[in-house]
Amino acid sequence: MDCTFLRIEQTMKEIYEVPDYQREYVWQTQHVEDLLTDISENAGSEQRDPRDSDLYFIGSIVVFTEGVSSQKYVLIDGQQRLSTVFLIFCACCWRLRDLGEQVPDWLSKILRDVVRGPDGQDNHVYRLQLNDKNNQRVLELAVEGSLSNNAETEKTKSQQNLIKAFTTIKDFLLKEFSTAADITAFASNICENVGLVRIETNDLQKALIVFETLNDRGAGLDAFDLLKNLLYRNVNDEQLTDNLTEVWNEIKGNVQNKRNIRPMRFMRYFLVSIDDEMTGKPPTEKQAFRWFQEPRNLKRFRVSNEPLNFAKRIRDSSNLYTRFLLENVNHYGARSPALSSLNLLAGGRTRQHMGLLLIAAEKNISATSFEKLVRCIESVFFYSFESGQRSQQLEQLVATWTVKMKTLNLEDEDEFNSLLDEIQSDNQIAYETFYNRFNEFGSQVLRQKNRLKYVLGKYLQYSEAENRDSNYQFLNDLIDDPNNPLDIEHVYPQSPSNEAFAEFGAQNEESSERNIHRLANLLLMESSLQRSCSNRPYSEKLMKYGESKFWMVKKFARPDVRGVLRYMDSLRTFPTHMSWDEAEIEIRQDAYKEIAKQIWNYK
Repeated sequence: MDCTFLRIEQTMKEIYEVPDYQREYVWQTQHVEDLLTDISENAGSEQRDPRDSDLYFIGSIVVFTEGVSSQKYVLIDGQQRLSTVFLIFCACCWRLRDLGEQVPDWLSKILRDVVRGPDGQDNHVYRLQLNDKNNQRVLELAVEGSLSNNAETEKTKSQQNLIKAFTTIKDFLLKEFSTAADITAFASNICENVGLVRIETNDLQKALIVFETLNDRGAGLDAFDLLKNLLYRNVNDEQLTDNLTEVWNEIKGNVQNKRNIRPMRFMRYFLVSIDDEMTGKPPTEKQAFRWFQEPRNLKRFRVSNEPLNFAKRIRDSSNLYTRFLLENVNHYGARSPALSSLNLLAGGRTRQHMGLLLIAAEKNISATSFEKLVRCIESVFFYSFESGQRSQQLEQLVATWTVKMKTLNLEDEDEFNSLLDEIQSDNQIAYETFYNRFNEFGSQVLRQKNRLKYVLGKYLQYSEAENRDSNYQFLNDLIDDPNNPLDIEHVYPQSPSNEAFAEFGAQNEESSERNIHRLANLLLMESSLQRSCSNRPYSEKLMKYGESKFWMVKKFARPDVRGVLRYMDSLRTFPTHMSWDEAEIEIRQDAYKEIAKQIWNYK
């Protein structure tokens, strides 16, 4: 690995190629303005002592050379900065022509070199060559000085960013410099007084390490982008390259810039799902990248021989991954009630189970068995989370189940059910711990509001299903319905009025505070009704509860409504309370305990 400190003039004597796997140009106006300000304030000749030989450094670039005979540097990191510097020189040329002046030869050669072509004629080679022909056309128009906001090439976000950057630089030059001499001096100062560090390596793994160490001004290349290079390196056919680019863009569309999805985290679980030799915890993100560098792995999965087919496999898996997590849709394209619940419980971080689900999809598990598997995972996660089981312990258990799923014969229903029973059995300690502590279970334990709404929503959903009058097969439809928002109701208020405090009959403030947060004192109900209940005493809340459309809330107050006998019978496990005090809370907490065993029973 070589590290060289270079003036911009020296840097721009070489040819730099932005590879297909590089991230496109993403700098915004503020990034460009910051760079222009930094250069003008720190590299102008009037700010410098002629005896000072130090350069003003604007950062670093990482380049990759695939052989000593290569005539180009492959730009691994630093595209944002180098592209912007290139555009600054383009804008300087534009401004000189705009003032009716000739562009000096030295400035022209910074942008492109002239070499002898096959026919003996001059062949112009651009110093910077972008990874998309349309992006490159934008750059060429900038060199010609004909790039504008109405340019015919303005299609993609990257092209729009390039055009905005060029416009920003032109506006800066118009504002700051009025003569051709000023423009020429500005360009010359950049060449002589501005520098960067060029880090050169012929090892892609080292490039990754360097990238992770450096802190760039703009959005840099990540390990997921670098994986793309490992596929492209074995593609020589132009049509195949185009096809691979199309597939990779689909993959990026699935896993990049999506809520709660990290590309390399997906890749960890993708590898778990395809490689039977992975028998422990999912690989770390760095280990996942190194997996692609192992010749044996490349041979086993024909990554080198059939890169397009392997990319399609990644695409199909990434599509499932995203649909499982964000759309609650199974591998048959149907909405999954079980995924709806599991995703609300797991939130944005828990992903240990994704390898297990991708394997199940890879094996083309039936929709019914898939639901059963997801319900089983939800049950295990719930007891694990609420019992305080360490996440490392859960991850190790999931890794064990994942290995067993790989060898499972899904056509044998008994074998499948046996695995689910084993999963439940492995989590028995968490199950017992949870119910031993259930008496205090409530908002003091469930400190995250989303988790608390999940638990109360499960009770509400269960009660509706028990009454055979439910429109809420999907838990997220119940909890996140914008047309019928729900809020958490504290039956005994968090800030009770004097009447509510007296009616509840708390022995002391400590007893009052304890009961406020127990699960039995909580309901999920319509926001409008919840607000009207406020901090009133229970005797005044009874009628409001009766107005709820949910049977569980209705029965809490035992209203005199049509159909009361039907719901009283079907919801017999939910007690009714004509008054509300500590004794009633104990009754309801015990009832909730028994109901929980039904709600989180995957069978």
